[in-house]
Amino acid sequence: MTPTIEIHGKFLTALDESRSLFTYCRSPVGPHSKAGTESAFLDAFKAWEVFLDELVFAYLRGEPDIAGNPVPSIVSLPSDDQDVYVKVINGGRGGYIDWVNPADDVKPRLKLYFTPPLDDKLDSGLSELNDMLTCRNAIAHASGTAYRRLIGLWERTRGTSAPSVLRCADILLLEYTTNPPMTIFDRYLQVLEVLSNDLVNAPTPSTT
Repeated sequence: MTPTIEIHGKFLTALDESRSLFTYCRSPVGPHSKAGTESAFLDAFKAWEVFLDELVFAYLRGEPDIAGNPVPSIVSLPSDDQDVYVKVINGGRGGYIDWVNPADDVKPRLKLYFTPPLDDKLDSGLSELNDMLTCRNAIAHASGTAYRRLIGLWERTRGTSAPSVLRCADILLLEYTTNPPMTIFDRYLQVLEVLSNDLVNAPTPSTT
């Protein structure tokens, strides 16, 4: 069973690697910059999905949080068999576990399986998680719906009409106006790091 500190450390390393790629792609700016920015973001988002998957699996196997505190759950997995874990999370179905959508996939599981529930650990960054999902889908799917949602994200973030040709990188490279010279990319990775810190520190069950 992988310790929580190891799961978390691997995720933080992945974020640092994404930041390094992002920095490299911005200096100097060139034809590679936007594609590289999107690749760096996608790597970070995939690392977030892996982190959630591995952390929930560890907690359901009885692994304590990063401080050594127990994380009570309503399910106790009998073994390290990944197939059993997948079927538990997927209601008896095999395949793979989807950790992409924070509202539809992640929060309901963190609420259902843990006592006290862990779903509120995502609340402080839920808006950014939803925006990250929009970016992720715009990179991964060539669909009209994904592109329209990306346009909506631009308009909410920038406050202006979107350019005629819009890429996810155009948003990721925008200045994060609350704390310049951070970019939206920097802000998204900051949120992922904060949320991961919260998730590896489980709440103490109430004694009342």
